[in-house]
Amino acid sequence: MKKYLLILSIVFLLSCNQDTIEDFKFEVQDEMALLGELNQLDTLQVILVEVGNLSTGSDINIIEEAEVVVLNNNDEIIDQLYYSSIHQKWRSNSKSDINSGAVYKIEAKFDNHLITSSTLVLNPIEATITNVSTEELETSIDININNIGGENSFCTIEILSREKEREATDSYTRVPVFTDNTETDNRRFNEFTPPYNRVFIPIHEESPIYTIKVTIENTYLDTQNKDYFLWVKRMDEQYYNYLYNYELQKSEYNLIDLPQLNTNIVDGIGFWGGCFKDVEQIIF
Repeated sequence: MKKYLLILSIVFLLSCNQDTIEDFKFEVQDEMALLGELNQLDTLQVILVEVGNLSTGSDINIIEEAEVVVLNNNDEIIDQLYYSSIHQKWRSNSKSDINSGAVYKIEAKFDNHLITSSTLVLNPIEATITNVSTEELETSIDININNIGGENSFCTIEILSREKEREATDSYTRVPVFTDNTETDNRRFNEFTPPYNRVFIPIHEESPIYTIKVTIENTYLDTQNKDYFLWVKRMDEQYYNYLYNYELQKSEYNLIDLPQLNTNIVDGIGFWGGCFKDVEQIIF
């Protein structure tokens, strides 16, 4: 059975600042929810909350006391997460060694209630910025995506900014982008109104090098005070669909015929998604 979850704390998902979602109806009652992403670059962190019946006004309670561990495919604990009141997330105290092509599992136990999930960190993909061109009104960025291994890939493309004086922080802000590429799911289905928080692009195995252009309106840029980064993530179809449907629900306030968000949490709700993440700083 599909269940969906759009909670205020999803603002922390993927370690970025995002707009919050309010006034959505919910179909869940008294369940634990876990949200997070696993990749080979970032410190492990998840959101863990207890969800009541939100359609009747029940609260979302952040869980601060629990046991949260991450295991490898041999069921060996490789990391333990601790609650951070500053971030309102469960975080690792150190950077774990996460390998591409490997399956990982997470377990969260709260008041004798155990929820679990497993996810795959896919094989590498490599993104290269080949050209940055600034015109009077917009800046265009040409990107080559090397589909290493020649496998079918489900990818997201994002541009993020970070304050220059805050190099040690993991706080980023998404930059809205445009694309005219009709092979993206943004343009193929035309369910989003541009600009986009994420560009969704399936890459087929017969395309070892895929080229795409995105543009940013210059009003969104502050290159004097901020650094900008390209994030390209390769993920499985289930996580890709979750992120796509999340963006669709976030952009639409008419709930009729909106897709429900799928979950991969056993005995709970939410999503723990794995991906391979490639990052390149944008030089203007």
